[in-house]
Amino acid sequence: MSEADPSSGMPPRPSTIAPVASSPTGRTWVGLVLTVFACCPGFPLAGAIVAMCSIPQYQGAVRSMGRLIAFASVVIGLSVTTLQVMAGFWAWENMYQPVFYGPQMALQAGFAGDMEGFRAQFSHRVEVTEELSTDASGTETAAHPDELFIAALRERYGEFHSATLDRNASKLPADGSVDKLDAQYVVRFSLDTRTAKVRFMLETDEQAEALRIRQLVIPDKVRGDLLFPTEPSSGTTHD
Repeated sequence: MSEADPSSGMPPRPSTIAPVASSPTGRTWVGLVLTVFACCPGFPLAGAIVAMCSIPQYQGAVRSMGRLIAFASVVIGLSVTTLQVMAGFWAWENMYQPVFYGPQMALQAGFAGDMEGFRAQFSHRVEVTEELSTDASGTETAAHPDELFIAALRERYGEFHSATLDRNASKLPADGSVDKLDAQYVVRFSLDTRTAKVRFMLETDEQAEALRIRQLVIPDKVRGDLLFPTEPSSGTTHD
């Protein structure tokens, strides 16, 4: 459109009203493309932001294809980002955290007297049966192997402090299998610092796979190695 004064003899002046986009613009397409990269963290969120910034271009064309694609990109981008965050939390809790901290959560629970929490860090295939132990007076009492394991650790090395991954030790899949992993840790007690060898096993937990401790070994050449469980059904980290 143009504006002009017929009596002035001046040429028509271009209108200052910006044209309204109806078809998808380059920014809208960029936003849509970024939202479908679900395998790349951050891309769907960036796509949603780009698409959101393109929506004002279509305010005069409510039913335009460009506006529809922009809104769809925002919804897709935010939905995929939510799934990525949930998957990240699950992977940290069930895959990365067990490898980074090894027996720390199990030993923390065991030394606090929470034997159920201690056993929860181990493979569900670990079978714990009561064993007979003899006290100083010669009386035999029934005790669980996990309780005996924690008691032996406390008697030898004191209270548990922390466990950290020994990055200098080799950590290769046990027996060349992808569903098992051996790792070594530095375990700190109040009276001593020991090395711990842990075998992990990938198993199904609540319809999802998770790493669980198959066996925990505290090597001790002087007083004898401490193991839990003492006889796993398949394989061992004890050399």
